[in-house]
Amino acid sequence: MPESDTKGIFARQAVWMFLARSLRLLAVLFAGVWVSRYLGPEGFGRFSYALSFVALFSAIAHLGSDDILVREFIVRPEGVGTRTILGSSIILRGCSGLTMAIVALVSGAVVAGPHVMPLIIVFVLAGFAESLARVFEKYLEAHGLGRFLACGQAVAGFLSVSATCWAITQGAGIWFLAVTRGAESVALLILLAIVSLRALGGISFRVDTRFIGRVLRQSWPLAVTSVFVLLYMRIDQVMLRHYMGEASVGHYSAAVRLVEVCFFVPMVLANALFPAVLAVREDQGGLYRLRTQVLHDAMLWLGLAVAIGMTLLARPMIVLVFGKEYRAAAPVLRYYAWCAPLVFVGIVRGKWLVSEQLNRWQLLFGGSAAFVNVALNCLLIPRLGMQGAALATLSAQFTTVVVAPLAFSAVRPAALYAVRSASLIASGRRLLRFFLAHVADGRRASTEQGSSSCND
Repeated sequence: MPESDTKGIFARQAVWMFLARSLRLLAVLFAGVWVSRYLGPEGFGRFSYALSFVALFSAIAHLGSDDILVREFIVRPEGVGTRTILGSSIILRGCSGLTMAIVALVSGAVVAGPHVMPLIIVFVLAGFAESLARVFEKYLEAHGLGRFLACGQAVAGFLSVSATCWAITQGAGIWFLAVTRGAESVALLILLAIVSLRALGGISFRVDTRFIGRVLRQSWPLAVTSVFVLLYMRIDQVMLRHYMGEASVGHYSAAVRLVEVCFFVPMVLANALFPAVLAVREDQGGLYRLRTQVLHDAMLWLGLAVAIGMTLLARPMIVLVFGKEYRAAAPVLRYYAWCAPLVFVGIVRGKWLVSEQLNRWQLLFGGSAAFVNVALNCLLIPRLGMQGAALATLSAQFTTVVVAPLAFSAVRPAALYAVRSASLIASGRRLLRFFLAHVADGRRASTEQGSSSCND
């Protein structure tokens, strides 16, 4: 496929996914805010604790293989077709999802308590459905079918939000609200499976045990890394419940939700645009490095916009969105918001490591961040409370994105991309030049197409 066509396909895919997910997340945020007001800080803390507890085990189901599947669907190794990749991935995710469910349920029965266990059961089942849905999601992303993926996500989100709003108006309990939340993953699995099977032309999967073995060999470092990432992103809420109770988890979760609702932006852009970066990796090394750097630049600027805005408006945002009951979350938001630039850049860094087949290094990055976060949580939560947990997470993010990669020459370019982006004047100029060049290429292509039509 011509390089200009590749850029066009993935650019349109980015627009589709961004618009649809924006609408979906606005609806989800509305429902989440309503749930938090309805349950109050203590009930919302219990709800959030169950979500965070299950999230600690979700990496077992996903196996860290999402980016590897996108690469396999695009490259299609010799002798391995799309149906084989899809069928083998479904079997692999089914087995890993079942393992996740067993481990999470046994762990929950031991440490969570009987009043939280029903919520954990619901979220475990939802996590199993989500792990299967993501196979179809990566298939659609890799084939430039993001518009169908985005529409499926929007529909599933709308159905879940509608059910949640109805449940609140009927005075439903916390367990039923968990069911309406988990129903989104089930609906998404059904919708994406239907769309993918129609694109393939029917149900005809193949399973290749050699392909499964290769994916496991390549993804196990990413799977362990995902465990570490979820550990340093979610362990704060689990530890807060231990030190300060469920109400503190509710306040803390309110601040985290406001920041994390913005995380869809880098995920959408990276998932939609990084295939265009991969497309020029082999043939145009200079362009590959430029696109990678520009993507880092864009992520840092977006993250800074989020961090600065939320720092300045923390208190009015919390009161406006969650109500006066959650005013204690404002100081947490001022600290936690500065995770955004690091998370945004880290998403692109992760995809670059996969493209360079440096997956095993993510194990070191994730492990160092998890160690820093757990250690600082133990030290800071008893002294600073919720703000201490936010500072611990921020320190862990800085460790995994900047400090750890700088220490090793093999992956130092990953940190240097981030460091160069931090030179704001240079990165701003680079972004502007790249954007203007892209616009000029589009106009030139339109002119050539018009001239060709006239000649015909």
